[in-house]
Amino acid sequence: MTRSQAVSAAAAPAVTALSPGLGVHIADVNLTRLEDAAWRVIHQSFVDQHVVAFSGQRMTPEELMAFSRRFGPLESHVLTQFHHIQHPQIMMLSNVVEDGKAKGLADAGTYWHSDISYKAKPSRATVLYGVEIPEEGGDTLFTNMEAAYADLSDALKRRVEGLKAEHNYAYRSDRLAAELGNRPRLTEQQLKDTPTVVHPVVRTNPDSGRKAIYINPGFTVRILGLTEAESQALMQ
Repeated sequence: MTRSQAVSAAAAPAVTALSPGLGVHIADVNLTRLEDAAWRVIHQSFVDQHVVAFSGQRMTPEELMAFSRRFGPLESHVLTQFHHIQHPQIMMLSNVVEDGKAKGLADAGTYWHSDISYKAKPSRATVLYGVEIPEEGGDTLFTNMEAAYADLSDALKRRVEGLKAEHNYAYRSDRLAAELGNRPRLTEQQLKDTPTVVHPVVRTNPDSGRKAIYINPGFTVRILGLTEAESQALMQ
């Protein structure tokens, strides 16, 4: 083995499962200087396990955006008041208030949701970078909707096949604004930027060919073609 081959082999990312069916931790990788071989490991882990965690990373906003672009073009969140002051593609999440002004969205993740399902073309991935986190609490939870679909009975799979559902951001967001008091209601412009969209109840992952349930309590309003009671019962 040549020296260059030895260095390459030693630098291979170490992948450790976080649970039997969801999530991996990848070590021995620097996301700011990512080689193609390491990216292929990360991408395949993302396709297969959906949640990929890294620790010990130190990234500038520019480096965070450069890594995020490997998944696809970046987009700015509709809550413009919480954009990074220099980089609107980055949304700030924080419960810190300075001089009476929130530094970021304080209640992100209060309810189960699939990020950006309320857009006609949802994001492929979300990259979350922890700058300052609590020693305990504040956990982000994930669930595997491919596994949820696979566990459905054959009869229920036939029932949901071909169904479509409406998604809307204000559906739960404005309700939270009233309940919690720390989330601003959407402005008129933000409402215009997030009209109701329709997605299949079951989507197919283009990278893996596997099917997943694509409804969520956060943004899915109702399933089309059913009564309100039927829609709510089926979503439950």
